[in-house]
Amino acid sequence: MKSILKKTFFILLSDAFIRIFGFLAYIYIARVSEQYIFGVIAFGLAVLNYSSIFASLGLNTLGTKFIAQNTYSDKYLLNKIAKIKLVLSLIVFSIIILIPFLFQNFNDTFLSAIIFSLALIPISFQAEWFLQGKFETTKINIGQLINAILYPVIIFTFYNNQNNWIIIPIAFLIGNIFQAIYLMYISSKSVENLSTNIISVKELLKQCLPLSIVSILIQVLINLPPILIGIFVTVTEVGFYSAALKLILFTLVIDRILNLILFPFLSKLATNMIKLKLFLDIFLKWIFVFLILFGLILFFLSDYLILFAYGSQFANSILYFKIFLVFLVSTIINSIISFTYISLNQLKKYSKVYILMTPVILVSYLITVYKFGGIGLAAAFSFGELIIATVLFYNLSKFIQINFKIINFKDFKVMSDIVKSI
Repeated sequence: MKSILKKTFFILLSDAFIRIFGFLAYIYIARVSEQYIFGVIAFGLAVLNYSSIFASLGLNTLGTKFIAQNTYSDKYLLNKIAKIKLVLSLIVFSIIILIPFLFQNFNDTFLSAIIFSLALIPISFQAEWFLQGKFETTKINIGQLINAILYPVIIFTFYNNQNNWIIIPIAFLIGNIFQAIYLMYISSKSVENLSTNIISVKELLKQCLPLSIVSILIQVLINLPPILIGIFVTVTEVGFYSAALKLILFTLVIDRILNLILFPFLSKLATNMIKLKLFLDIFLKWIFVFLILFGLILFFLSDYLILFAYGSQFANSILYFKIFLVFLVSTIINSIISFTYISLNQLKKYSKVYILMTPVILVSYLITVYKFGGIGLAAAFSFGELIIATVLFYNLSKFIQINFKIINFKDFKVMSDIVKSI
């Protein structure tokens, strides 16, 4: 238990430094550049974010589960997943290069997309998933810090004129290269399971398909609302929506901790259904209580937080922020339940919920934004996440009978014993 607390503290500390370094780089770029450059950089990053989904296809999540459960050979998985991701990255990168030639419009925007997308290649070798399965979260954080430090240092040193904007995506690429080198070296030293068990590439990709579908649907659900507000309401309203959501996403460091620590733990625990059920009975109860209290604190501080962060000109973001608190609580619960589905290899049931619910939520987006504007869409977005979490929990309870008992501080002793037994 002490080890988990230490890992959690280091994640919080390193995440704070990463955000500070990123913020400093952001401020510096803002001082040197005009708004046009921000658009160019934002477009390049957006292309990278979407293309990375197709360049990984859920392999990272599946790999973490396999490593935590000692299902297959460490060395085999480390090499095979890196090779598959490299091939996928090269295919995706080739498509991105071809697009400007097809449209015969090779401008700064497309150049930014191409250079940022080059980072797909070193990212394919970033074995965070492997170290996560080994519970080596500190080493993951060190790799991220290397990247986070190199990026602003290169920008501060070489970017002094907006005409040299190309340095920004190059700095991003170099940071990811060094992060990949470090992570691959550390991962190769952490190989333990020398089992001869292997999984074919076909089977690996087959198991990744449900996760890939879910990843794409989640991106659609998250990124479509600002576009719809821009079309049906005003661009100014998009700013209010985005400002509130960014502040909510900042607090989701909790979700990052759960991803790094809880997911591999649940994957390991999934081999013992009795312990898994007991752990979920206690953990879900306490995390729900914590999130409700945390949400209430943020609700009462919402005016202060928005005005402090953005100033009085963003006062309209306060109501958005309060509505997004439903999303905050729901998405963290959703993450825990999702980890459980993946750990239990219930990928088809997991993806089925998203496949069925996404069209319903998208229709609610259109109705609410048309009838009630940006606020209505924010409510549809937040309660859509709540509905997905509820349906996932309901389906999970069919094969794991989760019982919420009265809160008891002895629960922590029980959880500690379960952690020690793994």
